[in-house]
Amino acid sequence: MKVLFLAAEATPLVKVGGLADVAGELPRELARNGLDVRTVVPLHSTIDRSLYSLDEMCSFPVARAGSDPEAVVYSVELEGNHFWLIDGEPVRAVDGVYGQPEQDGEKYAFWSKAALTACQACGWQPDVLHAHDWHAAAAVNLLEQWREEVEFWSQIRSLLTVHNLAYMGSQSGREAYSVPVVQHPALPAWAKGLPLPSGIAAADWVSTVSPTYAQEIQTTEY
Repeated sequence: MKVLFLAAEATPLVKVGGLADVAGELPRELARNGLDVRTVVPLHSTIDRSLYSLDEMCSFPVARAGSDPEAVVYSVELEGNHFWLIDGEPVRAVDGVYGQPEQDGEKYAFWSKAALTACQACGWQPDVLHAHDWHAAAAVNLLEQWREEVEFWSQIRSLLTVHNLAYMGSQSGREAYSVPVVQHPALPAWAKGLPLPSGIAAADWVSTVSPTYAQEIQTTEY
């Protein structure tokens, strides 16, 4: 089984919080159990390229209203994890892993779309898209649309893991990158344009980082 694993941060490349630990450790464990995993992260400005031997795999324009910024995909193997790092102007525009909401919305919409496009451009077809938190949720929405339109994506299924429900993401970039708005009866009007709620509604499976957190986010308090 091939797994496309999307996370905004992953050890040992870049870490801000606990998401990086999951995205660094889980793919290695999956690989030890025989799965073929590609862990895709943005090539953040905080990643020191001089520390790694990055191999350029492919480049392509990412469809965007008004202009099509180029994405460049690099690969590197670190500690048993096969990483793809995606570079592009929307990624470089943010000084760090996370910036202002509007910048982040553009950055992660670009990265999510580029991560899917990279699979076709580089000739690697996953069986499962495993997206993490709001940053990668746009990829879940795009996959739902693309598998109805493009044979390459027709059999691929999605899993969205929620790490922090409180951060639902910015709508910025959604329209420009043609990320569909999910029309789901369970979604309130205010949530339909936000990445995380839209991703939850579109995903084939939803998980959380722990059984405890799964229970917490179903309470009124959380």
